[in-house]
Amino acid sequence: MGSAFLTAAEFHLGVRDESGVSTIQRALLSATSSDTVRRRIYTGKPARLLKSRWTEAWDASDAPEPLPMPLQNILVSEAHQRMNESTDPTAVAMPVGQIVGRMNEIRPVADIIAELVSGFEAATRRLDEISGQ
Repeated sequence: MGSAFLTAAEFHLGVRDESGVSTIQRALLSATSSDTVRRRIYTGKPARLLKSRWTEAWDASDAPEPLPMPLQNILVSEAHQRMNESTDPTAVAMPVGQIVGRMNEIRPVADIIAELVSGFEAATRRLDEISGQ
């Protein structure tokens, strides 16, 4: 669920361009659902990540195995901070779900919440119709 908020207008991680969009958000906006991989390289536990030069480097045949949690996160946290400040979208190290393919625009959090509530209401109406209530 958290992925939906990464392209929120209020999200403030990373370097922003003149339009106010961060490098991380540009990488997410251009990604499809097939642009993710599941790896232990972020924290030591399996997580879905946006494919990037970071994930490719860890996939290399000579790359070390990730350490168990929390050691992997301790090992790479400084690198993640530096990548978050990069202006290169191919260097992003960001956990994100397969929903990334539907993240196509920067929107206010209020719009994201309204869409979630509307979807919930529509689903509950359909369930009520099915159950005959």
